[in-house]
Amino acid sequence: MKRRFGVLVLSLFFLVLLSIPLLAETALYVHNKPYPKPILIYKDTVYAVVSDIFPALRLRLESQGRMFCGASYRYTGTLCPSESPKAVLYINGKPIMKGVLIQHGKTWVALPALAQATGYTYQYNPETEIADISDRSMSTLINTPSEEDKSGESTTKDSKDNNKDSKKSDTPPEKKEVPLKVDGPHQTVQTNTNEIWVSFTVTNISKKDVKGVTAVLRYLDGYGKPMTQKSYTVGTLTAGQVVKEEDYWINSSGVYGVTTDVQLDWEGKKKE
Repeated sequence: MKRRFGVLVLSLFFLVLLSIPLLAETALYVHNKPYPKPILIYKDTVYAVVSDIFPALRLRLESQGRMFCGASYRYTGTLCPSESPKAVLYINGKPIMKGVLIQHGKTWVALPALAQATGYTYQYNPETEIADISDRSMSTLINTPSEEDKSGESTTKDSKDNNKDSKKSDTPPEKKEVPLKVDGPHQTVQTNTNEIWVSFTVTNISKKDVKGVTAVLRYLDGYGKPMTQKSYTVGTLTAGQVVKEEDYWINSSGVYGVTTDVQLDWEGKKKE
């Protein structure tokens, strides 16, 4: 009797274990860029933390206790309901009844449900275990061959045309050499206080010294419009030298979807 009871308990344990969502090894891309935050797989569906995925997608997000209210920037209605909430997540003013999990003390949303509610595009390739979610206006490719790759004739034709063009001009195209490389910017956002920490590095990848190096760190709103910026005078970078810069900024106006980028300039840089 004890043995049968033990077998029954062990079987129930494995059934419960199989029903628990697992942190995923699947690679997720947001707007064609790697998503660094954790995701999980539940019933063959990719989930992401609401407070992480919304800013990454440049979506508006507010929280009221345990309830989250998000929307696209094109949505002009009320984010959170005025009456008693029917769900823990609202998108564009509508409750999301399916595709929401409370796991590891956080609220997770299924990416297919998120894409459907916001009008974004979601794709998942089970063979490569790569998922991608982005705005419909942006190109999203997951190991999808182009039409030129599918057609041998078009590839051959393009090769012949390129050969003809190369014969017409004996002067090789001018190669643009970029002696500097930027790693970042990497930003950390504290949603409760709207504090943003940013860091980036500049590396001289050439074999010569680069003089007069300056870097401009820009803060952009959800539409990609610059809000503020900070300039850094790096000076001369010797071959292989790496310089790290950091910044701290408070998003006092509460703008959603803030992103950052770095623009470099140096002595002798060719202006476009």
